[in-house]
Amino acid sequence: MVDRVKDKFDSYSLKTFPAKEKCLNAVYNMIAWTYIDTRDLSKIQGRKLRRIYLKHHLGIRVAELPRDSDIGWIRVSDRKKTLKNYRRRLAMASEPLELAWLFHELSRYLIDIRRYDLARFYSKKARDMGQEAGNEQWMLNCQHLFIRIEINQNYRNEAKEAALLALSSSKKLGLDFLVDFYKNAIEVIDDMDMEKLLAFDAIAVRQQLILNLMPDDMKAEVDFLWRRMDAVPADRRLSVMPGCKPLDRKFKLPCKRKTILPGPPTDPEKQARKALLKQYELSKERPGFVDFDQYE
Repeated sequence: MVDRVKDKFDSYSLKTFPAKEKCLNAVYNMIAWTYIDTRDLSKIQGRKLRRIYLKHHLGIRVAELPRDSDIGWIRVSDRKKTLKNYRRRLAMASEPLELAWLFHELSRYLIDIRRYDLARFYSKKARDMGQEAGNEQWMLNCQHLFIRIEINQNYRNEAKEAALLALSSSKKLGLDFLVDFYKNAIEVIDDMDMEKLLAFDAIAVRQQLILNLMPDDMKAEVDFLWRRMDAVPADRRLSVMPGCKPLDRKFKLPCKRKTILPGPPTDPEKQARKALLKQYELSKERPGFVDFDQYE
């Protein structure tokens, strides 16, 4: 809807529509307040549900609901077209409020594609444009983006600093629900275990647990086995596991097959297709030929 309104206003010249800049600034302010209004969690019943909504606002997914669209985080469908529109609009933009909106949307898009360094850069530019325009709402929205970026990169201290700055901005706006939102956000960041957010290797953890269960005289051998397996690709680890090295007795050299099955796996669909085609294939018998032996 915002894109349609923006394109419609841009289609008019200042001579045709003298109040275009004033109306566009009103649209930019409405967009900023739309992002802020989604952080009003006072109407949600239940402390646990409010906590889930808060974490989803911070980019911490803990449940299927609420969806991103429910909290005002609309993901783009066509990335190439969206990026092309951002480039075109940034080339034509000159007003600080418009630039604040464009840089904010571009940073949000970069967060979705996990380009956090660029997202941080454009969030700073959006905050500077909001400060130049004297718009506290866009400055708050940019600080909220900083919180999401730092949490996604597992930077607890930086995320807390961004949350404190967002809290000071919310106090300037004088909205109680925003103050409560960012106070609770700081508590979530303090209680958050960053190690759980990191992408640990589950296989390595399981191997370590198995190693701890081994007796002392076998730990060195098992540890050496794990290190050998790590050095070999996953599709060739059967040659490393003890007792699982496949041998083909027909050949003198060890077989290089990557399976322990006697033959390649069959495809049921392919076999059924062959059987169906075989029913309708042409007969190989000669026309007019009679085999009298079958009547004996």
